[in-house]
Amino acid sequence: GTAQYFSGRIYDGVSLDRLTNYSIRLEYFDRTIPGTVDANGRYFVGPLLANADYSIVVEAEGYRSFLSHNERIDATTEKSLRSLYYDAFMYPVNVTTPGATCRVRVSDSTELPSGFLRFSPTSSSILFDDDSEKPVGVTSSDAGRQLWQNDEDLQQRALLVPFSDGEVTLDSGQLVYGVNYAVTIYGVPGHESLVGSYTAGIDGDRSWVLDPLGNTPLAITALSTDELALRPDGQLEIRFNQPIALEPGVNPATLQRALNDAFSISSPNEDADGNQNVLVNAGALTPPIAANYRGVSFQIDGDRLRFTWNRTGLDTVDADDPIVSVTYGGFGSVMLYPVGTANATPVSLLDLLGSGSSLVRMVAQ
Repeated sequence: GTAQYFSGRIYDGVSLDRLTNYSIRLEYFDRTIPGTVDANGRYFVGPLLANADYSIVVEAEGYRSFLSHNERIDATTEKSLRSLYYDAFMYPVNVTTPGATCRVRVSDSTELPSGFLRFSPTSSSILFDDDSEKPVGVTSSDAGRQLWQNDEDLQQRALLVPFSDGEVTLDSGQLVYGVNYAVTIYGVPGHESLVGSYTAGIDGDRSWVLDPLGNTPLAITALSTDELALRPDGQLEIRFNQPIALEPGVNPATLQRALNDAFSISSPNEDADGNQNVLVNAGALTPPIAANYRGVSFQIDGDRLRFTWNRTGLDTVDADDPIVSVTYGGFGSVMLYPVGTANATPVSLLDLLGSGSSLVRMVAQ
């Protein structure tokens, strides 16, 4: 029992001239209802029945397509016939946005970054976003300004632009005049994505600054000792959640000596003779003592830290006695930090492991 009709005027969104040569129609359900336009440019279209989402379509030669989708008008308990006044703005197709230069910088370096900019339309043309810019019209207490919004502007495809050396140039007409875009800058290694805004035809050259990513705490993700299989070589591999490096203040030779001092093996004397597998004793050596005197060495490879043992670190050898396990220690001397993280605080391997040693069970040999 409720029906609504619409009337109003259509304007050129650049010159603000009132248009007279255009067509308008109302679409809802399976209905298409053409409107009328008088000599002064005033349109009239309807009726729209209650409880129907609807679209307003405006077509004019030389202007961008106009399609406004709107929420249904709920029915009332009483029969009613209403008329609503709505204006709309259309933009000439020959009015294109000028070219512009977009620059991206990073806050923690003078190097010029490379990455991607994505321009995604977020609203129709907002050239009249200030009250002083809006022409006289009807303002509803419920819906605000009674102005058809062009949803076709939002249907324009997002623009994805790669940039290098911190700069990219947008060609004339790449963006839709008057449309507001969300600008997402991403793909710059080690830096956060940024979301800004850009209004085509209003904003000129623009610059944005990216901040570095927040520091992700260093953590262990896997240990080779978690595997059920026995190791034939005594290697211990520790994997981290990001690439690592030694803290610059750590002397690699001093660290290797600490690892060798804390290293031990388990080798029972199974043949009960007078010989056993025994590691070299630093106290029995004549200085200078080699940092790897017990055969222990380490290697960093990206996000992996490997400890290996060479049997040349044995002082006496009994081939008839098995070596069933080796134990690495000295982890408090291994100070690590994430690679490429600004102002990272080094952390000891001992704190990350939560243990002062790590036992590697070996194939008895």
